[in-house]
Amino acid sequence: MSLASHYAISPQYTDTPTKFLLAGYIELRSLEQLANQKHTPNDTAIADLTKHMVAILDCLLRWRYQPMCRSRNWENTIKSERNSISRKILLQIDLVKIVLNPDWQATVWRQAITAVKQETGIAELPKNCPWTMEQILDRDWVPEVR
Repeated sequence: MSLASHYAISPQYTDTPTKFLLAGYIELRSLEQLANQKHTPNDTAIADLTKHMVAILDCLLRWRYQPMCRSRNWENTIKSERNSISRKILLQIDLVKIVLNPDWQATVWRQAITAVKQETGIAELPKNCPWTMEQILDRDWVPEVR
């Protein structure tokens, strides 16, 4: 099941916070406050979300393509960045629309592979993200080495 269908976004946002809460993507907080939020994310919020997602993807790419270099630091960064995204979504539920946007997903993927290529010298990385958004945001998931 896709993130978009699993976390169907209603105009009132009454179901989405609950689904994210139950899925473990956000922690318990006033769902009434979330349900009343109806503002569009500003450029700063989107840029911040993008920064956190690129950091996750960067570490996941390194995890997958540099298994001999895996470190606790990568694990901690992945965990920390996932938590940051969860907090941001909790504070501004409209960011879910951004996370589910295929154009945004492609943009953060390109930024991540560009950074990893420059920093590691790995030449062959997938043009398109091989992982689902559910996997990327799953607190316990990391890619397998083939």
